[in-house]
Amino acid sequence: MEHWAPVIQTILWVGLIGVIGWKYHGHIERLLTSLQKRIDSGGGLKIGPVSLDELKPQTEEAQRQAVQNEVAVAASEQSALEAPQQPGAERVEMPPEPEPASSLRQSPTGVAERALLMEDLALRALQLEYGAAITRQISIANVLVDGFAMINGSPHLFEVKYSRLRGSRPDRLERAAYRLKGLVSQMNWHRAVIIICQVYESDFTSPRLGQGQDPHLTGSDSVTVRFRSFRSSELLKRFAEPSA
Repeated sequence: MEHWAPVIQTILWVGLIGVIGWKYHGHIERLLTSLQKRIDSGGGLKIGPVSLDELKPQTEEAQRQAVQNEVAVAASEQSALEAPQQPGAERVEMPPEPEPASSLRQSPTGVAERALLMEDLALRALQLEYGAAITRQISIANVLVDGFAMINGSPHLFEVKYSRLRGSRPDRLERAAYRLKGLVSQMNWHRAVIIICQVYESDFTSPRLGQGQDPHLTGSDSVTVRFRSFRSSELLKRFAEPSA
């Protein structure tokens, strides 16, 4: 008899599910119909704290402008390094750069292409690091975000900044974090995580660029802010070079 016990339990569970489905099929059908109408009318769905209709792709113009901002930062770094030396100041010379990074100083298009490539590789690395698929280049409540993912029920916002030199313009990274913290507050999210990532070409430092340690990024009760950095050669080795 004990051999029949699992079979009887299975039959009872299947029967119970069948009875519930038969008795409430009208309610279930109306619920599904109502849900479909809501989606068709643009009402959207909500997963945890995030409404899906709030996630929109960035426009082509917005993405182009973001890349041009990266080009402008690279140009400002170069201008600072090439500015006339102050009397008595220690001479600053950039170390040789490997190709193709060395060609970036001569071509704004080359800077744009490099910035796009490094952002893509950085988000690939962050996907593996966090074990989640990152939705890229989206707009949330009219705020542009490089990447977004829901991880363990918490919204994660990713911002990638490209720079020739590690640690240059830390204020730029801090402003990016401040902007995304404003979005978290606007959306009334809790347990949100902001990841500010810098991809850089060289570890060379110069006082002219205001370089220091990692940027000062502070969180709050509702948001955690993290900083991550990658060297471009490290990303290329991981994702572009053939394995041995």
